[in-house]
Amino acid sequence: MSIHDVLLRCEALVDRYEKYSSDEDKNKKNKKVPASNEFEELYQNMEDTVDLLYTKAEESAAETNRAVTAQANAEIRRGKTVLRTDLAKLVKIAKKQTKGITEEHLLDRTERVAELEERIEKIPDGVSLGGSKPHKSQAAELAQIKIETLREDQIGSVDPSHYKHTEETRAFEKEFELAKKRQDADLKDISRGLNTLGQLGRAMDNELGKQETLIQAIDDKVDRGNQDLRNVNVQLKAAIHSAERHQTKPSARSTRRHLSLKL
Repeated sequence: MSIHDVLLRCEALVDRYEKYSSDEDKNKKNKKVPASNEFEELYQNMEDTVDLLYTKAEESAAETNRAVTAQANAEIRRGKTVLRTDLAKLVKIAKKQTKGITEEHLLDRTERVAELEERIEKIPDGVSLGGSKPHKSQAAELAQIKIETLREDQIGSVDPSHYKHTEETRAFEKEFELAKKRQDADLKDISRGLNTLGQLGRAMDNELGKQETLIQAIDDKVDRGNQDLRNVNVQLKAAIHSAERHQTKPSARSTRRHLSLKL
């Protein structure tokens, strides 16, 4: 479990059992914290978290198991993300002008915040090696933004040399035209090939239509031949039965005559 997960779990438990707190504890919690104490508390919590992350980074560097090292580095990166979020809050608190806070105190806070930010960014996390430059705070970035305005004599003025061709632009334009011509030629070849395929498809369709008529005529002839064959078979069977009956009747008469002669 990472440090960020532990903090979230602690906050969830505190919120869950807050209703069991005494009235005195609730009053202390609801009481507004002075800006100076608020700054010191948040600064100390962040500094403790930074120390824990440095310890975890040292343990990760000594670990030989790559899977464990990757998991530890991921937890360190999540912790650094949380610290960067808290750092923005710390910057806002450090700028607050309250009673008893002098310019020296504000300057000291600014220096401490910058040092803490540098420590956060130098924590090795498997991606940054700890030697990279710290991210600039939002206030520093805003201070460096400059908006330049144009004078009246500069409005509408155009430098003609800015739009003149150079050797590089001419070479690029020539290469573009050649590539365009090659592409157009390839597209024409593809179009001709598609037209040829379309013609072949239509010719095959017409031929199949003709063959279908012939196949239908052949099927009709085969059906008629089968029907004629069945009719011939029926007639042949009838003739065979008739011939058998005619052969059996004379033999019976001759037998009766033979018996009468013996008597």
